[in-house]
Amino acid sequence: MTYQVLARRLRPQDFASLLNQEDAKGTLTNALKNGRAAHAYLFHGPRGTGKTTVARIFAKCLNCHGGITATPCLSCLSCLEIAAGTAVDVHEIDGATYTKAEDMREIMGMVVLPPARDRFKVYIIDEVQMLSNHAFNALLKTLEEPPPHAVFVFATTEKHKIPATILSRCQVFGFHLLPVEMIKGYLGEVLKGEGLKASDAVLHRLARAGGGSVRDTLSLLDQVINLCGKELDESVVVGMLGETRVEDFARLLLMVSRQESASIVRTLRGVRERGEDLLQFFQAFVGFLRTVLSTHLQLEDDTYTEAERGEVKRCAAALSYEECLRAYNLCIENLPLVQRTEYPHLAVELLFLKLAELPKLARLEELIASGDVRRVPVGMPAAQAPPPPERKKTKKAQLIEMLEAEKAFLAGYLQDANFKESAGALEILFAPKSRRAHDRCAEKENLDCIAKAAGEIWGGAVKVTVGMDEAVQQALDTRIKKDPAIQALIRGTQATVEEVEYLSDQEDDSDEH
Repeated sequence: MTYQVLARRLRPQDFASLLNQEDAKGTLTNALKNGRAAHAYLFHGPRGTGKTTVARIFAKCLNCHGGITATPCLSCLSCLEIAAGTAVDVHEIDGATYTKAEDMREIMGMVVLPPARDRFKVYIIDEVQMLSNHAFNALLKTLEEPPPHAVFVFATTEKHKIPATILSRCQVFGFHLLPVEMIKGYLGEVLKGEGLKASDAVLHRLARAGGGSVRDTLSLLDQVINLCGKELDESVVVGMLGETRVEDFARLLLMVSRQESASIVRTLRGVRERGEDLLQFFQAFVGFLRTVLSTHLQLEDDTYTEAERGEVKRCAAALSYEECLRAYNLCIENLPLVQRTEYPHLAVELLFLKLAELPKLARLEELIASGDVRRVPVGMPAAQAPPPPERKKTKKAQLIEMLEAEKAFLAGYLQDANFKESAGALEILFAPKSRRAHDRCAEKENLDCIAKAAGEIWGGAVKVTVGMDEAVQQALDTRIKKDPAIQALIRGTQATVEEVEYLSDQEDDSDEH
């Protein structure tokens, strides 16, 4: 395979070609010039911002055959091997692979040995937050008293997971996402070098879709080039990215302001019929609404083109700041519901209908002025009912709450399931109508996730199995047949029982349900 993707081929080889990250670049350059390079660094920030790239450049600066320098020659054997990932004294380690203490002790045992050829042994540990606490402890002793020839560079996307004992022994640098305009200008240079053509709108869409990550943006560009050829067509790019046009969001928001509920439902159904992801659509709409709200606060957003900013201003003129704020608040509050529901199109449709009703709500100040609300003197609060006694959470409730933070859809599936607990085992039973929930929970990855969470709650290893609860469904059918009230209703109205559902209070029976 001769072709090398753009993200690899255009990877910066020295500090001069690195985009942004001025703090890290400036500090490291000065440290190299003044002979004050440290033995341990921690680079943290979102993915695709250059953490591992800077680590490689720093390794070249330390081991370049021309001497320690901030501008490596890029032509000596050491520089070429580091760029290719084959240098004998530069070790790139995946933290997710070497998570155990035994793995780290083995690596630390090699650190004390002198370099095979170069000036320093450089250890680049990516995703270092994946190491276990024992592995961090095994690393700590070497960081405290490192051999003079060893340099460590850690990279992570989750700095908060790194122990304070490790952070205190490293120089820490934060890497940031790049602004859209900077990535857009860079894409223009890349396309010019590749002999390709693209409009300003296409470049803007690609830069925005990359989310501030140069690597992600170049990966998208590679895909678009394969799809479009020599000239990148905007309509094709929009289809490939799955983006909804800002004009569509503006039109939908104006329908909300005019309370055109029927038009809103037709528009949302059209979005679904086009095959768009409703969750992605709703999240993008929330982002657009946030931009409209920011316009009221005189804040500019460089992620939109000039034409799109015109649509934003049109919406800002149609909705007051208070209306935008209430709509934004309602969307944020209901976002978790849309994310975990099995029927996102229904949740999104219901939420937009609620948004359309917001203009009907009167402000509290107006109600007080009209006399419809009784004023309560200061120091004499209205009588309040005593708060209900706090109920102890069941193990099922605790398990669902823990899963919501990691895999929200699993939490939703388990809401209506029955739990049967025995010694070291947990059986999860689903009603016949919940076959989809049963199948998803039975997948190995999801079952392992449930078992891990259950082990933390039950205080030990728990074997989790899933099955279908036929007996419960039959018992409910029997209960309906014996219930005189329901039978009288059936006889009086000639109604038929179409479906049997679990009762909402099944969790109250015992800690197992």
